[in-house]
Amino acid sequence: MRKKVISKEQVIDEAIKLISSQGLEACSMRALASNLSVAVGTIYNYFASQDELFKELFVYSWQRTIERLEEAAGTEHDDVEKFKTYSYILLEEIENRKGLGFFVFGRLGVGKVIATSDYGLGKGLIEPLKKILKGSKKNRNLDDNQLTMTVEWVLFAFNSYFVFERKDPDAFVDLLVERFI
Repeated sequence: MRKKVISKEQVIDEAIKLISSQGLEACSMRALASNLSVAVGTIYNYFASQDELFKELFVYSWQRTIERLEEAAGTEHDDVEKFKTYSYILLEEIENRKGLGFFVFGRLGVGKVIATSDYGLGKGLIEPLKKILKGSKKNRNLDDNQLTMTVEWVLFAFNSYFVFERKDPDAFVDLLVERFI
């Protein structure tokens, strides 16, 4: 019997689908192999462990998110609309990860590694938001350090939303617009 050939990207795509639909706990190496109709060993050819798979999924998913955020920041919409689009993209993408970030940062302790420029995740989140905020009336006259602090406050608010609240995304985004745009 001939073995089915799959790519690493297929494994990553299937893992993202599995996490989005059933949660992080459902994304085992065995479940991935079953969904892709391959032997479990095939999955281990690409990822030495589930932890390694989750770390790579985290980076890949954030790179995809950053592409969407950069696209939103580059549109011709007004600053309020750009900011709202940025915010909803960020909320949707984080929600779809179903706790992957908490797992990667908490269990694996790789927060500092992932935040470095090697992955470009920190800069990828900050630069589109900076571009949007700089154009708004409230932030137009801020110097770069002040603008960076404002960006950090906005991102802190997103972090707080996911750690503590998760109640009403529309009210959350409206509050951010009122405060920062």
